[in-house]
Amino acid sequence: VILGDYQQAIKYFEQVEQLDPTYFEATYNKGYCYELLGEYDLARQCYSNVLDIQVNYKKAIEGLNRIQGK
Repeated sequence: VILGDYQQAIKYFEQVEQLDPTYFEATYNKGYCYELLGEYDLARQCYSNVLDIQVNYKKAIEGLNRIQGK
C-alpha cells in the first residue's frame, strides 16, 4: 500500500466493516479518508454512522466539527 492511497484504504476499511459492522474505528477511519479526499458528504455520513454505534465518540464529533460548512 502506498502512503496516502486513501482510495485503497477505504476499500480495506469497507472489508473490515463487512466482517464486523460494530467495529466503529474502521468506519471512522474510512470517514477520515473521505475527508482527506475532500469528499465531505461521504465523510459526514461515516462520522454520523460512527455516532450511531458509539455515542459521543470524540473523534467522530471532532470530524463533524472540522467539516461543518464544507
